Amino acid sequence: MSRIQDAACWPMASRAEAIVSSIVLTADHLLQEAAIDYWDMSSAGHVAVAEQVRACGSDEVVAALDAVLRAPSDAAGVSRLDERVAEAVREDLPGWGEIGERALLADGLGRLAAHVGRRHDDLVPAVTAEELLPWVKPAPAPGAEHAPVCVVIPFRDRSASRSRLRNLLACIGALADQSLHRTSYRVIVVEADDQPRWEQTIRPLVDDYVHLPSGGHFNKSWAVNVGIVQLAGEAELICVLDADVFVDGEFVERNVRRFRTRGAQAHLPFRDALCLDEASSHSAARDRLLAGKESTDLDVLRGAVLRRPPGHCVWVRRGLFLRVGGFDERFEGWGGEDLDFVFRLDVVGAVDRYDDTLIHLFHERPQTQEDGQRFYAGRRLLSWRPSTPIGQLARPATSSDDDLAGLIERVEHLPATTA
Repeated sequence: MSRIQDAACWPMASRAEAIVSSIVLTADHLLQEAAIDYWDMSSAGHVAVAEQVRACGSDEVVAALDAVLRAPSDAAGVSRLDERVAEAVREDLPGWGEIGERALLADGLGRLAAHVGRRHDDLVPAVTAEELLPWVKPAPAPGAEHAPVCVVIPFRDRSASRSRLRNLLACIGALADQSLHRTSYRVIVVEADDQPRWEQTIRPLVDDYVHLPSGGHFNKSWAVNVGIVQLAGEAELICVLDADVFVDGEFVERNVRRFRTRGAQAHLPFRDALCLDEASSHSAARDRLLAGKESTDLDVLRGAVLRRPPGHCVWVRRGLFLRVGGFDERFEGWGGEDLDFVFRLDVVGAVDRYDDTLIHLFHERPQTQEDGQRFYAGRRLLSWRPSTPIGQLARPATSSDDDLAGLIERVEHLPATTA
């Protein structure tokens, strides 16, 4: 590899951080699985960095490297590696300039990085759904039914650990603890499952709950559309929020305020998402809910950084949501539906992105493939043109496939209401 010709194009001061990030990603399969498609696209570059560190490093560096490869979540071990790598880069030892460039290239072309909190505690006590439940405030007294803002959360948890239920409770608890008055926004949960598995737990905590009878693979698109069509009423602003997103205390107020800018139609309130590991998820829940903090110090958190992902959270005006036909209800299983929805928003509307911190709590990884192929394999993006009403409880909507030009030309005729 030739030396980088124009250093102004690269964050040269971040070479050591990029090297350590590549090594941690290479070692930790749980960070890889936070966005396995992102890892597949960039793994070769990160693995090459780790191999080159082994080839060029001193005995101390190799020992620190091996320690991280064995225990990538050990903050002390990562700190030792960080010190050794920073020293080698600073002194420009033979081979380390090339390693730094390779790491910067892997970082610059990838969409996955490692966030290593220097005060991360891998042994923090677990937080369970049962422990969180007493701390989640019940839904407010009547008065929010005509609120101009609706937060819609699609949900399912069939896991033995109930990790997704724990995350949903944390999400609801954080939404109940907001700077904006609670009657100014509604929280809706749509449980898409073959039975209302957690209705008795969820219903008292939110403004609206609906069970969507859905026994197959999880269909986020259908669940979101049901929540908006069946329960959101005439709310002008819609927030589609994954049940694993953990928001800060000004989340609602800050994002509602952004729509006061002329021409604001839709936005993603983050650039990158921090998908926490299991221990960091417990730390975040303890800080935010049990200790009552506004947010959690990023230095105690550890996880995978997803660069510019399309999902997790999107805010949109109701009119634009209906104009593009909502989410594509043909997507089933993990992946693809968020990308398609944001693409369609961006075709006919204006989509902004902000630089807030987005925290995603750990959960057991979902099934991502069937018969050796990803669920969204072969799905043509930007082709959703619903031919039946969206958001119906009986069955998902169908579509007469369309192309991008058709979306632009015929968008006003999309049957996106409950007629």
